[in-house]
Amino acid sequence: MTVIEGMHPLEHLIKGFTDLVHYITIADESAGFQGLYANQEVDPIRLESQVPTNGVEFSKYISIPQGQCLQLQTGNDSNGRPKKQKEIWGTVKLESKLSPTHISSIIGGDLQLVGLGCWRKRVQDRDTRSDFVIVLCHFDICAEAVKQKLIPKLQLMEKAMFKGGLHTKWKNQAQPEFALISKNIQEPSASDNSQKVQLR
Repeated sequence: MTVIEGMHPLEHLIKGFTDLVHYITIADESAGFQGLYANQEVDPIRLESQVPTNGVEFSKYISIPQGQCLQLQTGNDSNGRPKKQKEIWGTVKLESKLSPTHISSIIGGDLQLVGLGCWRKRVQDRDTRSDFVIVLCHFDICAEAVKQKLIPKLQLMEKAMFKGGLHTKWKNQAQPEFALISKNIQEPSASDNSQKVQLR
């Protein structure tokens, strides 16, 4: 999102997000932007009139890694030139009956006309092997608490597998110990504040 000269970045975010809602709901009238965090109950944004008008409410729907892009740049840089306003990049969660690739392609031209871009962002696993991965939308976790909740669930899943005739060679053996590791999910060209819990 390119910031218009003379407009505060937050004002431009409100305008840009309103345009995004407008074009996406033309493509899919049932589409809605979901809240980012599991511990915050917010209604999905399906109408232009539902777009937040302040930064606090926006933070529930969009993750912006470079928070400085929402601050108006004033003064000069180290070379004495006026500071350039940063472009706004963020991640949102969209629920739609259309595939992310399709919806991005059909509204791409319209968004470009108003200085916006929309791309599908895939979850990237940076390890060569993952036995079990949980992708969370909560901004903070307690790994030990998650582990204690997972153990009985894994035991129930194992019993169901044995009952179905799967992996019976492990039936009389105790479940192996596992470790929980919390990592950030990152794309090569952008960063994201979501958390990943991985079992090894």
